[in-house]
Amino acid sequence: MKLEFQKTILRFRAKFMGSSKKKKLTSEAFVLPSTSSESAEEQDLDEDEYSGLYYYLQPKKKRELSVTVQVINQKLEQVYHEFRPSTEVVLGQIHLYSVIHKQVTDLFKCVDVYAFGSAVNGFGYLESDMDLTIIGFSEHQMKRTKEGLLEDLKAYLMEEENVQENGLSDAMLLAKTKFPLIKMQSNFNGHSYFLDLGINSRKGISNSLLLNCYARIDKRVRLLDMVVKEWTKLNHLFGGSKQRFNSYSLTLMVIYYLQRGIKPPLLPNLHQEVMDIFNVQFNEDPFEVIKEFELKFDPEEQEMTLIELFFGFVEFYDSFDFKNELIAIHKKENVSSGYQSDEDCTSLINIEDPCEGNNPARGVSQECFDGFKAVLSRVHTSKWFNILSNPAQFDPKTYGLDLKVFLNYFGVDMQRDDALHNVQLDSLYSTLYPLEAHNIFLS
Repeated sequence: MKLEFQKTILRFRAKFMGSSKKKKLTSEAFVLPSTSSESAEEQDLDEDEYSGLYYYLQPKKKRELSVTVQVINQKLEQVYHEFRPSTEVVLGQIHLYSVIHKQVTDLFKCVDVYAFGSAVNGFGYLESDMDLTIIGFSEHQMKRTKEGLLEDLKAYLMEEENVQENGLSDAMLLAKTKFPLIKMQSNFNGHSYFLDLGINSRKGISNSLLLNCYARIDKRVRLLDMVVKEWTKLNHLFGGSKQRFNSYSLTLMVIYYLQRGIKPPLLPNLHQEVMDIFNVQFNEDPFEVIKEFELKFDPEEQEMTLIELFFGFVEFYDSFDFKNELIAIHKKENVSSGYQSDEDCTSLINIEDPCEGNNPARGVSQECFDGFKAVLSRVHTSKWFNILSNPAQFDPKTYGLDLKVFLNYFGVDMQRDDALHNVQLDSLYSTLYPLEAHNIFLS
């Protein structure tokens, strides 16, 4: 598998090379999600390079799964797609990024503007928020201070001529914070967008690039992340401002489980597999550091489906020693944390940010932690958990269970008869996780 990154805007595609099962993903722009629907011919594919593409278009040997398990996976994946930003929202983000980029670089020469965070890291859902940062101010310019530079930029962006392009209806400078930024609201095509614009958030860019790599290795990563987050929301365990789990902590827990909690793993440890790239300090342009790397890892060796992975997540963390074990997606096993503060060290859940080194779960309260453990135990001991041990023959009727009630637990509104009909009619599972032929060149 080969991952490439380029800084220009807007497209990424998957290439398949020979019979070596190495997947090459080219991001022709990490900056925003792709909405491209180009055909293979439009992407200038080399026939020789893709001589092994035929292999990926062949029907894969199906795992034997009960209809119930197929329905659950189908409906959960439908929820994922419903939570993804619409094409209109993505196009609005692209437009705004382009306009803000132009206006910032018109005012400040020799700088660049990057998007980072959930809008681009592969784990954002139904969000029109964007985090932006300006990189490249000279030492002379920085004498004006970040607050001063942002004050100048705020005034410039709100000039009438610029507002006609950027659609800003509000802009507020938060100067007396650890990281000064401008909070903005823009209205475009009937949709409101909220943007945070700061300076020199290099680690934010690096972190987003890292998560984007993990998100693109296998689509089950993003699907499981969505299921876990919806599950915690429905159990009132989600919301960093309420001393509950924040989105980033849960994503790191999902990645760690997919690295350590199943055999074979669905995800590698990129810091260990590609040490010369990810174990660096991003003092320079991170796109210059992470341009391309080859990963000798095949996620398809792990055949577990989405609902099996979810129950595996529950089992893994139900028996996890939160007091003594560290959740660190960038480290080897049995290593200590690099926490710098007492607050991080005394947290109920020990997660280490791979870029910042702090604990993003330090705000989780005792009440939330106890609730999380209780919900894990409840799911682990439920009759539905038998899916994990017997996905081929699991039938809820055997246990007196109602599939509709189970799916409602994940926020799914379904008509069971329609779902069963679709599974049988469309041969659902043959194309549920393998890449579909018409979609073979898109991530």
